[in-house]
Amino acid sequence: MTLKTRKDNRTGYNEWAAFYDGYINPTVAIDGMTFPALRSGISGKTVLDIGCGTGRHTARLLAQGNRVVGIDLSEGMLEKAKSKFADAGAEFIRTTVADFHPAQKFGAAICSLVLEHIEDLPSFFAKVAALVETEGEFFLSDLHPSRSAQGIGAHFKTPDATSEVHLVTYSHDRAAIQSAAEQNGWKVVGVDDVEGGEALTAQNPAWAKYAGKPLIHLWQFKRG
Repeated sequence: MTLKTRKDNRTGYNEWAAFYDGYINPTVAIDGMTFPALRSGISGKTVLDIGCGTGRHTARLLAQGNRVVGIDLSEGMLEKAKSKFADAGAEFIRTTVADFHPAQKFGAAICSLVLEHIEDLPSFFAKVAALVETEGEFFLSDLHPSRSAQGIGAHFKTPDATSEVHLVTYSHDRAAIQSAAEQNGWKVVGVDDVEGGEALTAQNPAWAKYAGKPLIHLWQFKRG
């Protein structure tokens, strides 16, 4: 029998870090298939990657000619990121966005599958606005609210399958996200639902059950 447990996010992600890169679930998979295209126009900037984890998006950002600063609360995740990109022009810092006080502002920011861990949306968007230059952009992907409203959130099974670890998450609907962003200096450029389909099923036939169902949503914001 698999024992379900709940852990704080730092502890949980430290545990998950050991096998995170090989633990591909449908949410991470579809994010990897769609989120990079949304921010493909970022080039020649210093980019803040909020909740960077093991650096899933770092390689593409670097390939686009950017400098990357990744922040995360999990030292385990950051150790993996540093081992992959130590000599590639990327910097990784253990901190939360609330506690991050850099000397410079950023040309753009991204945040992938992290918003579900943020309780206070207005404070989050206000802080990101303070970290990004005027006219800068912010690209966000997150679990679709139709799923989080059902109690679905970030979780993983241990390699021996004896434990299923659930992390601390919060459900945010679209109106709450848009309101928090706009109240803190962000203009919504676009928002899209991303559904499962043939491309996802090709990665794992068991994911055919997600065809036509929204899994994540993608946001693009601009300061101005």
